[in-house]
Amino acid sequence: MRRKSLKKLILAGAITTALCGTNVLAASYTGYVLPPMQGNNYTSAHTKKTGASYITNHVYNLENTDTVTFWAANRSHKQISPDYKQKKGSTVNIQFTTSGYAKKGTQVVLGMENSHFYIKERAFVAGEVNYR
Repeated sequence: MRRKSLKKLILAGAITTALCGTNVLAASYTGYVLPPMQGNNYTSAHTKKTGASYITNHVYNLENTDTVTFWAANRSHKQISPDYKQKKGSTVNIQFTTSGYAKKGTQVVLGMENSHFYIKERAFVAGEVNYR
């Protein structure tokens, strides 16, 4: 049952990416696991192409949760922004609060966790983040 839902989530993310096109600065994430007990997960590091002081995250799909908490972090996974709670279909500009990351060439990652503290249940998220 769960495997079928994960396949649907991955397929939905792939279709959405194909229909919306891809932005050179954006990276899709599909089927990212949100561990139980609000365990963290991170995208890989991406090099910023502009001097923007934020990244933009859009959530396409969620499974086993209705809200995910996102934040920007450096390559060492140190948080460099406030937390942002997002639901399916939402888009948020994640503002950096640590200096030095709003310049071209710096590397940032997107951190995420389930907003709910489930003891055993894993959740999944698919979306796209523009690292600017």
